[in-house]
Amino acid sequence: MLLNLKIGAALVFSYSFSVTVYADEQTLPDPRLHPGEVRILKLDDSDVREIIPDVLSMKHWFGTNLSAAYFHFREGTGNSESAMPAMHQHGEELAIQLKGASQVIEKDGTVHEIAEGDVFIIKPWIWHTGTFGKADNKILGIITPPRADYPAEGQKSYYPGQDKEAAK
Repeated sequence: MLLNLKIGAALVFSYSFSVTVYADEQTLPDPRLHPGEVRILKLDDSDVREIIPDVLSMKHWFGTNLSAAYFHFREGTGNSESAMPAMHQHGEELAIQLKGASQVIEKDGTVHEIAEGDVFIIKPWIWHTGTFGKADNKILGIITPPRADYPAEGQKSYYPGQDKEAAK
């Protein structure tokens, strides 16, 4: 059976409860999260920030139990050494290849080819990296639990292997 996947121009998050983080045995709300809200987020290049000059722009959002990131690698740059993230791991990831093609590369060298329109899921805490082709490339990644290395929304996103101080 052939499945035709169409991606809309907005992403909707809906939540009904709050998540807290623990610090010095006190329960504090994580100010990055957006519990109990319905939000309409623009899945486009508005409000993206340049992460790697002339290569990658991105933006990210938080829900209650997840973080989402929109990546845009400029045409001709996705296979450059600077575009390849450091080997990294995080919670479970569901990603949609909105435009272009990519590869997910596991620590053991296994390569997974991702084509435009593909949805892929990466098991939690699997070490991986990737390449992002020569064409214009856009990906939406959703990770649960929320990425601890992402700052609050509206700030410059962290990209694995980039200097965290420069990401602020």
